[in-house]
Amino acid sequence: MQGLIQAGIDEGAEAVVGGVGLPDGLDKGYFVRPTVFVNVTPEMRIAQEEIFGPVLSVITYRDEDEAIQIANDSEYGLGGAVQSADPKHAFAVASKIRTGMVGLNGAGPDFTAPFGGYKQSGNGREWASWASTSSPRSRRSWATSPPDAVTQAGLRERKQERQRAHLVKVGIRLFAERGFDATTVDEIAEVADVSRRTLFRYFGTKGDIVMEWARGTTDVLTEALRSRPLDEHPMDSLHAVFVAMCDSFTERPRAMHAVSVMIERTASLRPYSLLKHAQWEDALAAVLRERSPEMGELRTGLLARIAVAAFRTALDEWMSTDGNALPTPYLDRAFGAVRDGLV
Repeated sequence: MQGLIQAGIDEGAEAVVGGVGLPDGLDKGYFVRPTVFVNVTPEMRIAQEEIFGPVLSVITYRDEDEAIQIANDSEYGLGGAVQSADPKHAFAVASKIRTGMVGLNGAGPDFTAPFGGYKQSGNGREWASWASTSSPRSRRSWATSPPDAVTQAGLRERKQERQRAHLVKVGIRLFAERGFDATTVDEIAEVADVSRRTLFRYFGTKGDIVMEWARGTTDVLTEALRSRPLDEHPMDSLHAVFVAMCDSFTERPRAMHAVSVMIERTASLRPYSLLKHAQWEDALAAVLRERSPEMGELRTGLLARIAVAAFRTALDEWMSTDGNALPTPYLDRAFGAVRDGLV
């Protein structure tokens, strides 16, 4: 993975985000900095090879025909994606892309459809009856708004989201009660009343369950920040959004305490904790720039990092208590110290 990122740089692409090396805060392990390349041309290695990691190559095009040509100009063809305000047009474009699967308008996967690719990505198909009865070149497209059978697709997607949420709820509860390392995948599947195979369709590792839970907290923070008054000082707004997140656990402070201790003080979860906080920083900085573009990237990024650091300081204090009360007083003290230092 590091070699592919370096190859992109060597061939003239510009890494506007990330690059070679480990993510900030990590000095060992099999981790990669999320990387976005621009000024990429179709013949570059990063445009031609399947990169199974957090690397995005941005290639510009003049018209739809050129876009389709670029998409098909590879010896691989596992999956593609099309975005369009017109679902029927999106399906028409998807039919011209030589990949085994095409997602439309950000739709999630459909586990009842055939899975597989074209060209060097393989010709076989798997999942359910497709593994034995379908053509080796069958293909699928799935969409958030297909031209037909919208209701059926929507019901299926909602069912999958409910199942995902249920698995997260069960996993986090078991982790808090028994410990992350002591809880097995089989135990999560048993309590959730699903098969081990079903669990792995949604989450590849136990850590993925933790990160899914963390993504929910990111949404809470960003939505709360968007609702704050525009004339409010940014640090006051950030203080308020962390208080709002903690207030959402008013009915179960001890459960929140157990989950926090589990995530922050389990050695094997340390990378996930760092990634969660980095996601908060990036998401909050992005919303700050939406609200006040004149602040610029440097200032919004700095404010978001200070706010997350204040939260972590308050969290450390709160985790040393019995967890019967919410961490709000500790947040007030930490952000008060920040304001005293900034004024």
